[in-house]
Amino acid sequence: MKKFSLILTCFALIISFVALPVNAQVVNSPSQQEIDKAASMLKFIYEEASTKDQYGNIIDMDVNKISAKYGNSQELDLFKIEI
Repeated sequence: MKKFSLILTCFALIISFVALPVNAQVVNSPSQQEIDKAASMLKFIYEEASTKDQYGNIIDMDVNKISAKYGNSQELDLFKIEI
């Protein structure tokens, strides 16, 4: 009986250490659709809603254009205050 308990405990410990990293990897990975949406938003902001200097550096952003396309959000309102 003692040998069975020891084997069962070892098996439970091995399973817990092996399964934990696998579960963490599954939860944190964004879907391809989320990645494409974020890329599309960044492209719009960089190409259409920003003003650049002669070197390509962003010097201003049209927050109204961003809110017209994507709607208002708390983060965008805070960004308006910062500008």
